[in-house]
Amino acid sequence: MEKKGLTWFTGLPQHSRRILLSLLSVLFCLTVSAQQQITAKGSVLSSDNEPIVGATILQTGTSNGTVTDINGEFTIMVPAGSMLKISYIGFQTQDVKASSQSLHIVLKEEDKSLNEVVVMGYGVQKKKLVTGATVQVNGKDLEKLKR
Repeated sequence: MEKKGLTWFTGLPQHSRRILLSLLSVLFCLTVSAQQQITAKGSVLSSDNEPIVGATILQTGTSNGTVTDINGEFTIMVPAGSMLKISYIGFQTQDVKASSQSLHIVLKEEDKSLNEVVVMGYGVQKKKLVTGATVQVNGKDLEKLKR
């Protein structure tokens, strides 16, 4: 009885077998790494259930990230099991595990608040050239605020 199976492989020259095995190894590695990526989707809301526009979603330990859209929603491709760091100014940062299921993240407001605001202005410019809002305040107006 004649043996069949890998006789075609063993009949190849040594360098051809090495090239073929290398190509198969690379193909296997690409397939395995592609299977490990997931698409994490979700929404980021404030504690009063309002969407947070522009919240940052960052894969922990990398520069892979995205921001929420006008509806507070995001989509990001990450390796399965990775952690996501969600942050926004004025809210506590939150870490969540990436999942292929839709994530619903509610950020809590930070208890920190500003006690003082100092505004300083220098220079002279014509009022018609200013593109933002301008307010003229004198010392008497500031004194009224202290009372």
